[in-house]
Amino acid sequence: MKNYIPKYDEFINEGAVKAFEMDYTEMVKQIKSGYGWIDPQYVEETWENMNLNSIEFNLVKDEVLNRLIKAGLLYHSDPKDPETKGKKVTNLSQI
Repeated sequence: MKNYIPKYDEFINEGAVKAFEMDYTEMVKQIKSGYGWIDPQYVEETWENMNLNSIEFNLVKDEVLNRLIKAGLLYHSDPKDPETKGKKVTNLSQI
């Protein structure tokens, strides 16, 4: 690229990080105001259904899941009652 200016990359990346942080924070609020936990199979759908999203889920999937695990919000549903939390997810290999 002839007219490449590195400062624009910095600006764009900073904007993407801020957008992600806002989207993630909003997602956590939604989870906490609902059941207080989320099954891994519904994380993508929840992310995609949020109006604020500006970032494709596939690009941030591992980061979102790792943060939800760290926050203690990721559980598998109880097989007998899908609205009841079952086993806590403690690492990505359990998904």
